[in-house]
Amino acid sequence: MNNVTIIGVGKVGSALAIELNAAGFKIVTLIDKNLPRLRKIKPKCGCKDVRTTLSEDVIGKSDVIIVCLKDDNIQKYIKEISKLNFKGKILLHTSGLLTSDIFKPLKTAVINIGSFHPAQTFSKLSFTNNKLLTGIYFGIEGGKSAVSFIKKAAGKLKSGYVIIPKNKKALYHLSCVVSSNFLIANFYLLKMFSKSLKLTESKFLEILKPLFYNTAKNVHSVGVSDSLTGPVSRGDTNTINSHLNLLHGKYPKYVQYYKATSRLLAEVAGVKNKGINLKKISELLKNE
Repeated sequence: MNNVTIIGVGKVGSALAIELNAAGFKIVTLIDKNLPRLRKIKPKCGCKDVRTTLSEDVIGKSDVIIVCLKDDNIQKYIKEISKLNFKGKILLHTSGLLTSDIFKPLKTAVINIGSFHPAQTFSKLSFTNNKLLTGIYFGIEGGKSAVSFIKKAAGKLKSGYVIIPKNKKALYHLSCVVSSNFLIANFYLLKMFSKSLKLTESKFLEILKPLFYNTAKNVHSVGVSDSLTGPVSRGDTNTINSHLNLLHGKYPKYVQYYKATSRLLAEVAGVKNKGINLKKISELLKNE
């Protein structure tokens, strides 16, 4: 089962094509509506066949077909290919939210359908082996044969996997979004702060880099509660109030963001510091 066809050669699909090929899998066909992109990626993954649509002959020469489309487009695409025969073929998709059940309308056995979502961030197309799929985890679920293939692929990529129950897939995906996307909200604020401090964005991030790295390091080594520092962890309402005044004056639309985040941090602080006056902090952070 080494012959793989990838449908949707965007940020995730291009990385999969190049890295699966490097791991010993044969990429037999790449399918995407963007032909110029396909032709550029094609030689990078040893693929000789690029198409804009899936057909019976492509299915025939494929052992595994991986759909790497946006969540909003997968269901529509499944309907488009519903008349094709996928008997004996493994069908996978990379959505973090959707489950393998989305393939059920197709002509294939339940044991051959599955999903695997890489716990990784893909910010651009891959045209070289950036090893984005190495040393990570895949959230996987599906039928026996599908899961077996995913485990094999994860091993070849030198990555791990975790089995996610279908009814927990949305929670798993939410966890990934909070881990990555929510961080960008913080960095966006920092970008604005850097302008007010007359610092370039790159210089400001360089200054704060030890905070990013050591906070992450501390969370992994001592856990969430013991990693919290700062005014909320100390119950320092004067500093919190000073922050709020600054935000009200210069960044009023982010006051509620600060309050909501600080209320969550207050819960963490209450675990770490039983003597903290949470009532006083809560009063300061209540919604207006």
